Amino acid sequence: MPMTSRHTIIARRALVFIFFVGNIAVSSTVFAQELPWTEMNSRVVSFYQQGRLGEAIPLAEQALHSARSLYGADSVYVATALNNLAALYHSAGRFADAEPLYRRALELDLQLFGEDHPRVAVDRKNLTQLKEDARKVLPATGAETTTDKDWSGWNSSYWENAGLVPPGEAPPPGEEKWIPEEEGEEDYDSGWKTDLSVTSGWRLDDFDWNIAGNVDGSNPTVLSELTWEDLESYTVNGRGWIYKPSVIALRGTISYGWIYDGSNQDSDYLLDNRRGEFSRSNNNSDNGYVADAAVGIGYPWQPIRSDPDLRITPLAGWSYHRQHLTMTEGYQTIPATGPFDGLNSRYVANWEGPWTGLDIQFKPFERIHMHSGFDYHWAKYRADARWNLRNDFSQPKSYRHTADGEGFVVSAGLAYQLTKNWMIQGEGAYQKWRTDPGQDRTFFSNGAVVDTRLNEVNWESVSLSLGARCRF
Repeated sequence: MPMTSRHTIIARRALVFIFFVGNIAVSSTVFAQELPWTEMNSRVVSFYQQGRLGEAIPLAEQALHSARSLYGADSVYVATALNNLAALYHSAGRFADAEPLYRRALELDLQLFGEDHPRVAVDRKNLTQLKEDARKVLPATGAETTTDKDWSGWNSSYWENAGLVPPGEAPPPGEEKWIPEEEGEEDYDSGWKTDLSVTSGWRLDDFDWNIAGNVDGSNPTVLSELTWEDLESYTVNGRGWIYKPSVIALRGTISYGWIYDGSNQDSDYLLDNRRGEFSRSNNNSDNGYVADAAVGIGYPWQPIRSDPDLRITPLAGWSYHRQHLTMTEGYQTIPATGPFDGLNSRYVANWEGPWTGLDIQFKPFERIHMHSGFDYHWAKYRADARWNLRNDFSQPKSYRHTADGEGFVVSAGLAYQLTKNWMIQGEGAYQKWRTDPGQDRTFFSNGAVVDTRLNEVNWESVSLSLGARCRF
């Protein structure tokens, strides 16, 4: 097929550029073997510039074979020769022959130079131009159809001459042929997608609360204060996305941790502002568990339509969090009477309510995926406690705390892509929660109920995990 001026200009630029960049990138250690191939390649370029495709194409095919023999199938010479031959086929209208060569050259240049190299940009531009040119050489016959299943109105010879498969026909077994995409739809899949990850790791929590002597917050301002510090847990975590780009996204997360280490302090005061401490016990908290779950819905905005790895998703949803904290192996510090037997108390805290947030997914490097997120939560706080050594308290529910709370969660993750669908992923998260003043209601064994002021509850947590991620 004769060359068009448009094809000639575009392919000539690509050919000359790849020729010179290829020569610059070659190692000097093989210079002695380079000369015959370089001369052959120079003649290919010369024939092409003179419009002598009939001579340039066989010589370019020979140059490709020579590059593979001399330097190996994955060398920069082969990438250059592939691009040169593809550009000649492109100019000759042999689009189906050019396309796999352009794609193989792109694959090699990515492997050799990385995504940001000028050669890779030229490779991608060549493929885009090839698809545009292929569409323009498929003229209508006057009986076009609107569906792929009924293409009898087309003259199939137009498709076959271009090396393409007519609409509605499958490629022959074992052979993949390329059909040009619609404008702006290159490599874009707008269907439903799923992204799942399962990780395990370590978590550290601190938790405290204190109450006043009455409902007004006085007499004294802090009557009793409980603190749990350095609660370490083994965790198992799951995260799942189901989304349709630029339409809707659903996200769910779940985490469970087994507490294996930690300490507790229980202090009581006679005077305001934590003065006049008359009782303190220091106890173990190496049991219990922590759990978190959240669901959300949002809009998965894809700023660059052709880049599915960049996604910004505002979300809103509902979350639930629990800390099941224990106190065992009691030790009385004030007054200093030492260990005491039988301590087996628990405090079970629950945070539940709506949240809103933002999740960002992106791919900064080849095979490297990253995500980050920020969630802000509003919560109804409720906790039930069993103080087993207080005979004057009701059992098993000795008192209840209620309040309004809030918190935030910051998370980030990095994944390394192993295959098309599978990755190794590491994640980290930090969360901090607090309550407004609320109510402490104590239940006595004689049936009496006494209320006082819950001053505050504070909870802080950090976690690290590692696991697997699958996208399909």
